[in-house]
Amino acid sequence: MTRASEVIPTRIAAERGLAYLLRCQHPAGSFTDFWLPVGTSDAWVTAYVGLALHAVSGCSWLPDDTRALTDAAARRAARWLLDHAHPRGGWGYNASVSADADSTAHALSLLARLNMDIPAQAVAFLNAHRVDDVGFCTYAWPSSSVHLWTQPCPDVSAAALRCLHDLGELTQTQLQAAWLSMVGGQQQSDGLWEGYWWPSPAYPTGLALEVWNTAGRPPLRWVPARWPVPESGLSAFDLAWSLRAQTLLDGTPSENPDLQNTERTELAAQLLTLQAADGAWPSSPLLRVPPAHPTSGGVTLRAQDTRRVFTSASVLRALVLGAPDVTAPTEFSPFRQPRQPISPPHPDHSPLTKLVWQVAQAAGFPPTQAAQARDLFGHLTRLSLRPPAPWPSRQLTALSGGMPLEFSATVGAQVGPALRYATEVSDPYLPPPARVQSGLTILREVAETVGYQDSWQRLWPAVRLLTAPMPHAPDGTRFTVWGGVDQAAAMANQLYPPPALKLYLNTLHRELGGGRPRVADALHAAQLPVTPLLQQALTLLDAAGFPQELGFALGPRGQVACKVYYELSGWRPALVQELLQISNLPGLLKDLTPDIPGLIRVGLATKSRAGIGVRLDPSTGQITELMTACAFPTPFLPLQTTVQRVENWLEAQSGDAAPYRALVQAIRPTWPDHDAATRAMHSLFTRTVSVWGNRTTIYLRPMLALEEL
Repeated sequence: MTRASEVIPTRIAAERGLAYLLRCQHPAGSFTDFWLPVGTSDAWVTAYVGLALHAVSGCSWLPDDTRALTDAAARRAARWLLDHAHPRGGWGYNASVSADADSTAHALSLLARLNMDIPAQAVAFLNAHRVDDVGFCTYAWPSSSVHLWTQPCPDVSAAALRCLHDLGELTQTQLQAAWLSMVGGQQQSDGLWEGYWWPSPAYPTGLALEVWNTAGRPPLRWVPARWPVPESGLSAFDLAWSLRAQTLLDGTPSENPDLQNTERTELAAQLLTLQAADGAWPSSPLLRVPPAHPTSGGVTLRAQDTRRVFTSASVLRALVLGAPDVTAPTEFSPFRQPRQPISPPHPDHSPLTKLVWQVAQAAGFPPTQAAQARDLFGHLTRLSLRPPAPWPSRQLTALSGGMPLEFSATVGAQVGPALRYATEVSDPYLPPPARVQSGLTILREVAETVGYQDSWQRLWPAVRLLTAPMPHAPDGTRFTVWGGVDQAAAMANQLYPPPALKLYLNTLHRELGGGRPRVADALHAAQLPVTPLLQQALTLLDAAGFPQELGFALGPRGQVACKVYYELSGWRPALVQELLQISNLPGLLKDLTPDIPGLIRVGLATKSRAGIGVRLDPSTGQITELMTACAFPTPFLPLQTTVQRVENWLEAQSGDAAPYRALVQAIRPTWPDHDAATRAMHSLFTRTVSVWGNRTTIYLRPMLALEEL
């Protein structure tokens, strides 16, 4: 028998799920999730989640203050939508693509249910997607198009009909007639509905039945006997919409009148056992973009709601709209108290933590120093790698192709063996402002742990200046704060060299950045001199690109070093030559040219994204380094061939490729196929001339499967 203290009721699960959603809302009101080549989704997701929040605000068994808080969040989402409508009316996946019918329908339904202003242009836009009495299509493109995304689809039609009824443009009688002609006739013999954008019938079926219920429950052609379960099992998203559908079907005659109620209880119980410690429900690749769609690149894309916002909103809505008050024994539930960020995770908690230890050993670290490096990484990543880890995810990071960690190996004059990496340090599920604060908290704590309090205090005014615009940064911003380490290996019978603690801060270029003045202000705030020669160099860089980030390195005794990074549209030899002359560094243009035989030539580099960085002397402001950066091209060669060509090139440059070779040997086992042309293990390379000599750095990313994290 299960004691009362050992069960978690539906209400508690709903409250925890709601708390997670509210944490994920941007201060401006939006929500984001998914990642496609056109970016992350904001308007569609905001409208969808807003409808879930509205449903929660009307739940009678939640506390009044919780309902009021939820209503306020739904209204913030609605106001954001009003401020971000497409210029021609309506809403879409995001601002990069055309508005569409289902995103617009969700947004208008939310506005109508909240009794807010209804843009007439958006209503006209939605009605323009109606195809007679057949249904509504996602995109109202030329009628000659045969692609399914321009043809009526039952889930899009259901969303549009629900919206028009919410707006008062359809009576229940009219809604019933429209449902029968546009949706009911699309039901399959198994009682389900299929959608174009969804690999599972759960969402199209649940939405179709919602409108069926509102339309007065006209006779169904078939009543679903049981929900289909794929071999991999139902995702939380599918379970939620199956529960919603089953709730609506309760009371519908069938061969077994007890079946619906039993299955409804089973579905709700499964959802309770899937809830994570932070209140969210697990994500899944629930959005499908077929190969015929222009954004798919000719292949079927599966997009996952990596932030778990879309799935959590779906589950929450299903629970508050009629889930039975089931309980789940804790022995079958993964519920647990959230692990507090007090101590670093055990090395076995993440394969990336273990990998850092292995890379440190490969770099020649003695065992004790390698263990200390592992623990330092654990401190830095105790939020970003805390389970459930979302990695790899291009939706949540711009680092290393979606991985939260990138290593580098440097060869050249006066360069010894070292451990170098950049890593995500913040809570990846939070919206940009809160995510930045979580990352800065981690970096401050780590700085204090290693005894760099004076350096942090010196840098803090610059950090505060650079992150001040974050409340206005668009939701979905993938990079604002990273951390990192640069630590030399200890020589025999010597003290361990102190690590340089790295901070990488996005300068928020474009409409928020402030460009060059912002960079200069940040340097002044960090007590770094801005000399006339530096001003001249930055003026040249401003004309060619934009300031992408500032990199700071903290050391003992208040030491702070800085690099300024600019992003350019391609390799600019004339600009680099002029910067060499200004800085008076002992190097030639050929020392900075991005040219690796058999991998990348100068002609390709001029058409690729590139970067330039300048390092400043913290005392004089003199430019002590000039660096050029170039991304490796998409690999068409086996990995071993790429490795060998890079190794040969490094040996020709410096005569020693040992640091690169050691790093490759440590990282390469994380890649599933060593012989095939896969996603690049090599992300980018930099070439540097400095007062200490010339250097080359290769950046490598590990590749670990999501389930391993």
